[in-house]
Amino acid sequence: MRWLSTVLVALLATSTSAQAQKLIWELSTGVHPPLCMLPDTRSKPFLYAALQRDGLVVYELSETNRAPRRVANLPMRKLGLLTASYLEQQGDLLYVALGNFFNALGSKSGLAIVDIKNPRMPKVLSVWTSPQREAGSHIVTVQGKYAYLGVMEKGIRILDISNPKQIKSLSITHPDIHFPNRNPN
Repeated sequence: MRWLSTVLVALLATSTSAQAQKLIWELSTGVHPPLCMLPDTRSKPFLYAALQRDGLVVYELSETNRAPRRVANLPMRKLGLLTASYLEQQGDLLYVALGNFFNALGSKSGLAIVDIKNPRMPKVLSVWTSPQREAGSHIVTVQGKYAYLGVMEKGIRILDISNPKQIKSLSITHPDIHFPNRNPN
């Protein structure tokens, strides 16, 4: 069955009353639902979307009540042929978790670092992909010079991102599923 995905983004009134809230705009994303949407953290009028097979899409937000306008796209071919699944922004850099965890045959996991100094012209600085299939990844968090990539079957992959143009895999760890509590059995 073919289906269409629509993202509803509502700018709501400050009142908590349901009657006072209203939808400002609606945005259709086509066939691929977004796995993550992130407003620019530098207060720029942009919205970043991880649209799976459509890659990373950048929307410009209007000061009026018009729907956002698509201004840039980084397709899968620029992201190591992996789907975009999650986003984290640190200043002018966007970290994109890569890999299709819906794929029954498995997928490599990966991380892309994208320069968004000019959001209308995002530039891929580097892409790292796992050497084998790991069922993709769906989360990334960044602290200092390290990125922590949630890899579906392998746990947490720790990557050195001190040089955004050259991502290095440092280690992978599979935490105990009962952490921080011990298994009572």
